[in-house]
Amino acid sequence: MHRRIMIPQLASAPIQSPPQTRAERGWLLFQGSGWYRAARLLLWTVIATAGIRPTEVVGTGEQIAGVSLLQTSPIDLLFRCTVFVVCLSTAFFALSARRVRVASLRFVPFLIWGVLVSVGQQSDLFSIKQLGSYATWILFFISASALLDQAADYATLRVVTVISVLTSAIAGVVQHALGYAPMVGFIWENVGFTRIHTGGGGILLDAFTPYCAALLLLATSRNRPILQGGGVLLALWGSGNILRGGIVGFSVAMVWLLAVVPKGVKLNLLRGACASALLIGLCFGNKIIQKSLSSGDEINTSGRFEHWPELVEWIRQEPLWGHGPNADMRLLEKGGGRGAFTVAHNEVLSTAVNYGIIGTVLLCYPLLTLLLRTLRLAYKHRRWRPEQLWGASAVLLMVAVLSLTDNTLRTPGVMILALAPVSVALNTRVYLRAKLA
Repeated sequence: MHRRIMIPQLASAPIQSPPQTRAERGWLLFQGSGWYRAARLLLWTVIATAGIRPTEVVGTGEQIAGVSLLQTSPIDLLFRCTVFVVCLSTAFFALSARRVRVASLRFVPFLIWGVLVSVGQQSDLFSIKQLGSYATWILFFISASALLDQAADYATLRVVTVISVLTSAIAGVVQHALGYAPMVGFIWENVGFTRIHTGGGGILLDAFTPYCAALLLLATSRNRPILQGGGVLLALWGSGNILRGGIVGFSVAMVWLLAVVPKGVKLNLLRGACASALLIGLCFGNKIIQKSLSSGDEINTSGRFEHWPELVEWIRQEPLWGHGPNADMRLLEKGGGRGAFTVAHNEVLSTAVNYGIIGTVLLCYPLLTLLLRTLRLAYKHRRWRPEQLWGASAVLLMVAVLSLTDNTLRTPGVMILALAPVSVALNTRVYLRAKLA
């Protein structure tokens, strides 16, 4: 007869062995310092504001007709630099405490390669801004993987991610009050509780932020009606912007959760999935069909697939080295692409155009291994109900699907929201290993 081993919930306090090395003693000392608390607070603040794009709120960015996407707003640049400095500072704290994880350092070779490409292509300020976007979320991942190490951090993350949705909504209200939302109700007729979409780029974060929060809540709903209902409403909120790649990515992530959770959780999650699908269909089904179908084409791809042959041709011109950061946007703007957009809307092809095949491997390989690792661990330890791993794997899976139709990797807010659950899950893996030992 096999004796059943009862494992306490992962939200309980982690089991820590007595410090055996100088590095461990130094880390425990750092954890008790004000620097540690300040760094963690900065990281939570970055997550809470990840869904805001100041360049759209104050009307200096992409939504104004006739403004080139290649222009850089001083306000947007100031906001990006502030977030970058915060992530750089927290990463420095983590390095000083000697608590950086190898998994988070796997993106550093891409940054080095990106700098080499930028110097070789003599990139300007706008091009360097894209490289800074990558550096921001990579530095965030390095520091978050080291500093978001408390047992209750996943519960805090759920709250902070919902706050990020609310701050994005508040920013949309301010944007509308300032008169910088000329396309509200013109194309997609967005309902009032979504952040106001301007038709110039805000739709990605406007939809992804609620989807991310919805997955974190639904993955931990179990017998918690408040979390389940909140997840359903957030899924409905994100669908109001009719981001079709996001809807597909969210659906794939929900299918994955249904496949990995145990029977006791599956029923509650299935109720949440059915409620989300029903409400989205009733509220936005007609708009999704209208946006997907047009009189001229069987499927309206909004210029995405139409750009792919051009992107492949530019990759052949510079297969290894690439054309430099943001080169895909410049080439599409100059080259008269067949679609309506001057952005690639495919991160794999976009990265290959900008940084060559070498840069694509250096960026995508760590992301792919990170995704596969979270999927494997979430499935392997499913009997212990590792809710952190469920949420992290679902969000990463949604990003992977969305990257084929939108600009995710170059958008710091998206990647910060996507990698925050992974950072908490990496520490959860340590707790789980200690409990199983």
